[in-house]
This record gives sequence, C-alpha cells and structure tokens, in this order.
Amino acid sequence: MDENTAEVFQNLPNLEKSLPDEDKRSLVNFAGYLCRHDEESSDTKIYYRKYGHFTESINRGGLAIPSDSVCQFCMFSYILFHEIVNKTCRKSLTNALMSIWESYSLNMEKKHGKILSNILFNNHSKLFCPRSTKEPKQKVLKLSK
Repeated sequence: MDENTAEVFQNLPNLEKSLPDEDKRSLVNFAGYLCRHDEESSDTKIYYRKYGHFTESINRGGLAIPSDSVCQFCMFSYILFHEIVNKTCRKSLTNALMSIWESYSLNMEKKHGKILSNILFNNHSKLFCPRSTKEPKQKVLKLSK
C-alpha cells in the first residue's frame, strides 16, 4: 500500500460515516448476498434495520439478513476499493479486503472477499464500459408484448 492508501485504510471507520445513505443501502444489499449461504448470525443487525428497506423491497428470498460485521466489511471494502481500483486486480483486491477483515476483527472468510471483489469490479466496469444498447432494447420489446 502506498501512503494515501494506508491513510485511507486507517481511517475506514471515519470515512464510513461520510458515505451517502443510498450507497449504504446498496452495500447492505451486497452484504445480504455475501452471507446468503452462511449460517444465521445472532450478531446485531443495526445496519439492516437502518438501511435494509431497499433489500426488503427487491429480495426474492435469496438474500440473508446480514449482521453488522458483514455490512461493515462491505462498507470498508467499498471505500478501500475506490482508493485502489486503478492499482489492483481481482486477486490483489481480495487480499486487500482480507486485510480489512484481519485489522478490524470482522468475522469474514476469503470466499466473501472474492465475491465482493467480483461485485465491485463488475459494477465499476459497467459504469465505465457500458454494454451495447441492443440488449436493453430487446428487453423492452419483450416486455411490451
């Protein structure tokens, strides 16, 4: 990590407070996806109560209710990702996300880091490299029939 990245890494709890609520709602949704195959956690679910109404409205039964540690892992990872996105690949991002898990004593596994790094990179790619408009047009045609 360079000096700026290390500073961001050390200030993740403070930087989390500055995230917009719409980002937090999306990240709680990601957290529900990350822990969907895990055992039900008895940890607190304050993040879900505060930001989980988006997940409740789109959930088709495949998402779990994430604990606060999973939500915090997603938020910290999102912040760190935006700092290092142009300097990393999926594998090194997964390792960076695992350093969050170790440093902040969050109960996560490497599979969670892999899934989240894929989600973050896929969403980032869609922002800067939008697909052709053919597919959305076909969906609109199909839905209008």
